[in-house]
Amino acid sequence: MTFKTSLRWAALAGAASIALAACSDTEIASPGTAVVPTAPPTATPPPPPPPPGASGFASRATAPTAAADCPAGTSFIADLALVDGQTSNFCSLLPLGGGTITGTLNVPFSADPILLSGTVFVGDAAGDSATVTFAEGQQFVSASQTGIVDLLVVSRGSQLFAVGSSTNPIIFTSQQDFVDDGLPNGTSGVGDWGGLAINGAAPLNECTVDSSAAPGSAECEQNGEGASGLFGGDQSDDDSGDFSFIRVQHAGFLFTDDNELNGIALQGVGNGTLFENIQVHQGNDDGFEWFGGTVNARNLVVTGAEDDSLDWTDGWVGNLQFALVVQNPGDDGGIEADNNGNSDIPGAADLLPRSDPTISNITFIGGGVDTSGEGILLRDGTDATIVNAILTNFSQGLEFDADSTLATPSVSGTIVAGNGEDLVDSEAIFAAGTGNVEGGGVSLDGVLPGPAEIAANAGAIDPTTLGPFFEEAQFVGAFAPDDTAADNFTTGWTIAIPGAEPPGCPDGTVVDSTDAPSAFPGRTETFTCVVTTPVVGDVSLTAGNLYRLDGTVFVGTDAGADPDNPNPAAQTGSLSIDPGVTVFGNGAIGVVDLLTVSRGSQIFANGSSAAPVVLTSRLDLENGGVVRDASGEIGGLVINGRAPVNECTVDSSAIAGSVDCEQNGEGGSGIFGGATVDDNSGVINFMQIRYAGFLFTDDNELNALALQGVGSGTEIDFVQILNGDDDGVEWFGGSVSASHIVVTGADDDSLDWTDGWTGTAQFVIVVQNEGDDGGIEADNNGNSDIPDAANLLPRSRPIVANATFIGGGTATSGEGVLLRDGTDGAVVNAVITNFSQGLEFDNDAAPISPTVSSVSVSGNAEQLVDTAALDAASANIEVFAANTLGAIPGFTTALAPGANETAPNIVAANPVTVCEAEFASIPAAEADADGAPFTALPSQCDQLEAAEYVGALEDENDLWFAGWTIGL
Repeated sequence: MTFKTSLRWAALAGAASIALAACSDTEIASPGTAVVPTAPPTATPPPPPPPPGASGFASRATAPTAAADCPAGTSFIADLALVDGQTSNFCSLLPLGGGTITGTLNVPFSADPILLSGTVFVGDAAGDSATVTFAEGQQFVSASQTGIVDLLVVSRGSQLFAVGSSTNPIIFTSQQDFVDDGLPNGTSGVGDWGGLAINGAAPLNECTVDSSAAPGSAECEQNGEGASGLFGGDQSDDDSGDFSFIRVQHAGFLFTDDNELNGIALQGVGNGTLFENIQVHQGNDDGFEWFGGTVNARNLVVTGAEDDSLDWTDGWVGNLQFALVVQNPGDDGGIEADNNGNSDIPGAADLLPRSDPTISNITFIGGGVDTSGEGILLRDGTDATIVNAILTNFSQGLEFDADSTLATPSVSGTIVAGNGEDLVDSEAIFAAGTGNVEGGGVSLDGVLPGPAEIAANAGAIDPTTLGPFFEEAQFVGAFAPDDTAADNFTTGWTIAIPGAEPPGCPDGTVVDSTDAPSAFPGRTETFTCVVTTPVVGDVSLTAGNLYRLDGTVFVGTDAGADPDNPNPAAQTGSLSIDPGVTVFGNGAIGVVDLLTVSRGSQIFANGSSAAPVVLTSRLDLENGGVVRDASGEIGGLVINGRAPVNECTVDSSAIAGSVDCEQNGEGGSGIFGGATVDDNSGVINFMQIRYAGFLFTDDNELNALALQGVGSGTEIDFVQILNGDDDGVEWFGGSVSASHIVVTGADDDSLDWTDGWTGTAQFVIVVQNEGDDGGIEADNNGNSDIPDAANLLPRSRPIVANATFIGGGTATSGEGVLLRDGTDGAVVNAVITNFSQGLEFDNDAAPISPTVSSVSVSGNAEQLVDTAALDAASANIEVFAANTLGAIPGFTTALAPGANETAPNIVAANPVTVCEAEFASIPAAEADADGAPFTALPSQCDQLEAAEYVGALEDENDLWFAGWTIGL
């Protein structure tokens, strides 16, 4: 959304004067006549004039030039001001400002979008009905006038027939969406216009127009939110028309917390209405909200709803089959469901008709376990029958607020997995159902079922047993096991579906028509897009394409060490990668493919537990993604930051840890270092890096993931390194923390640090292949050419907690944990097994000594090497002849803690307490050293959880690694 549009809506919200109406939590305060909200026309400053020769949406060839160009019954609007400062002509459903359509209106297909201005009522509440028909493929655009909401309302007693097709859907969208690139392809923001409201005469359970009316009777009516008109009655089979193959984009608006417009509001709509194949994209409030009624729905899609994707209240008793929900990070829930939540009405939760929909075959994918709401929230007396559902990647999977003893919702054939908390107060109804699966792995391919979901089909319910509305679909989720990305119910008419076909390659990339994704086994993406270098500005790698790196691709150019005085010639960039996107190295002979983030630029790898981002090689794609014994096929990922380092190779006279202390990264990966401890290089969530790393010489190597002077403002969580040629993750100084790290098959060390790293790493799984090197190789500084390098400042002082290190063999692996060259810090709550040497300490920088606490060392050829000189704070290093880690069903590596890893054999520590003690004991000589403000990092310990158990997993049910990793 442009700044201008944001101001327009802000002014509208502040000045709107309308009757308050019901949302999910609260009900209508008072009835009233529909009033179009307005705001002072001066609320938005005029946009800047377009540059000379400007073109785009305004200059389209299909724009009408006179009234004769418009369909009969529509209006000609000349020189409408657009949000980009240009003007254009339109055919409009009504004159500017809206009004009421009565009688019969047939709108034949027009290649130009038809304008929707103000609130347009199809018929009115006074009994002047209308029948309106829109042609297949027609597009409608919001007028976006200052201070006026654009909204399409179907009144009671009237009908709208809007029937598109799978290849030509009817699209309702915002002007901004068209202005962006001339296409209604969902590239705008949220809340650009009002949306669609359908009012029917079906029963409700709350009567706000006449509070004395009996719920469910003809006299029981409500006034819709956003002045969208009256609805309700006693006609269960009421018919408001036909709605099929429709997209509603960028709609919804919040006037107040109690008065909101949704993408589509179904207000007392009866089951005589056809409602199927409909998508709401990027809505400002809920995607679909049912206010009572009996309408049935099929094939619904919600992508990027700011609030809940599906919401019902006031007694909805319809059916729904096949629904897909994909939330953005930070969005709310999949379903928020009430019977009636009006706290001003005694016994509201038990008003009749009780909300009691029947729902089958749904796939709900949240926006993140730390940011989304509930997958399904059932509350305020609602009943429901829910079968064959998938709920994943939400903060809470399924929650039931049992606030009515008469409400007994049922859930069967449902997977609830990969959420922050899978079941919340819903254990009883979940256990009472049949075929339900809690926890375990999620293996979705985009939105389509993977092995874990297909395996759960054995517990699926036959939906035809639920009633005649339902089709045969005895499988879990919205998609059949044989559905493909190119052939499922969403194909052709939807947008922004992970794994679906996109319109083309996004800005910042170019199509390579000779490198078709279909040439790789099992790939269904449409294009191979080449990422151009440097990445400048905001570039998004959207789902539905493969993305290729040709050589080294830099995100931005180096902006220098000082954020307050950046390099004026630098070009900064922000690279965002959608869930499920695969980026691969081209693999040309003699060229190393590498993705490098420069200082001052950022990367946002926005994977999910159901759809991780993958960085891999061409050979991996050619082999169908099957795990192979290979490495070094791409360079990997390098992030350069401005946080302190203790070796200054660019200017050897600089003070270590100062803004002038910089290094040149190995493998031509750019310059890093500075004095900004909290530097922010972006976010990495749920990412796989496969077959990366490259050895140029013994002193010049690329790792799978190199974190070079990266600051603590950067977020790194849920990352897997698969078969790296050198180290898995290497920290070169910096202060960044990382959690939920999986390293499998690193040829050298899985974790490596040097040059003054002061961050944390928690919840770490390391599994070495036979012949690989160590679990941790840790230095402060091991440069033999620098006198007393081991004591350079800032000193490496990380905290590694809750880690499981499994070597590749007692005769072939290196050390499980090797601490040397002056590193300090702590290793706490760890398991070290199956290495040549378990735990080794090279005391080459006395009196510095790291802390090792609550560590199980077992089954190594030599368990402890030179550990007698460890810090006095070290305690509870327990040595066992063999590990007792147990197998977890579905995984090949024994990871579950056993007898030796649990009390009473070993007592876990609190990582936060260990961290605080470690930093409280920093020698005064280090804390007072010139250029060493980095020694005081109270935020470092805040990055840790108080996970008081030994190893990466608390127990066999702790499956944080499941679903988004491979090869374990």
